[in-house]
Amino acid sequence: MTGELIKQKHQADTRHLSPTWGELTEDFANTHGGWSAIETHSGNGYIFVGRDVEDEALRNQWLDYYDATANPAYVKNESPERI
Repeated sequence: MTGELIKQKHQADTRHLSPTWGELTEDFANTHGGWSAIETHSGNGYIFVGRDVEDEALRNQWLDYYDATANPAYVKNESPERI
């Protein structure tokens, strides 16, 4: 991390410091019955990258958990492929 200004969103990547992304998601899933207990979707027929939690209340719990627990660092992507 250099403190260099990131001018456009596509030039940024997110890195999760302690806890890592894997630790964040695993801990959250484990406290909610494990991965098999969490229903997800990939856009429900609309364009969507990745997966989202089906249950809105659980999604909100994830967002609250992330806000309270995550330690993201935004770093410059030296070779962004998007324009």
